[in-house]
Amino acid sequence: MSGWRIIGIGQPSAGDDGVGIAVLDHLRARRLPADIELCEIGDATALIPLLATERPVLIIDALVAAPVGRVRELCLDQLDEHDATRLSSHGLSLVGAIALARTLDPETSARCIRVFAVTIARPDRHRQGLSAKVKRAVPVAARLVLTRLRA
Repeated sequence: MSGWRIIGIGQPSAGDDGVGIAVLDHLRARRLPADIELCEIGDATALIPLLATERPVLIIDALVAAPVGRVRELCLDQLDEHDATRLSSHGLSLVGAIALARTLDPETSARCIRVFAVTIARPDRHRQGLSAKVKRAVPVAARLVLTRLRA
């Protein structure tokens, strides 16, 4: 388990859309190796400079899909199979941000990118906190992230 940059994407003031940040908080409560870098961002646009790294990158975000509260590990090929609007509730989709980062700086963009997505219903812009189903998915997602880091 070494050298990873883990990026949680989310808006905690939009209910379940804050799940990426909640998983990061769960990971922060654990003893992670010093070379694991945790980054918290509000939308996929902020992802672009964080992808300029030699580190492998693991992204945690919400995915609007059923059933709510399921954790899915997706590779970039699988991301292309989904409608980009379902991959992020943010202005720029996750797929769009990764493609833009690789176009702008192909030499330094992360070569290894994995995505963990927690399925949610359409986000509610004016609700704090996670729904019960999504809240139960947070420790599951954190365990799967830790398993991926050890692989």
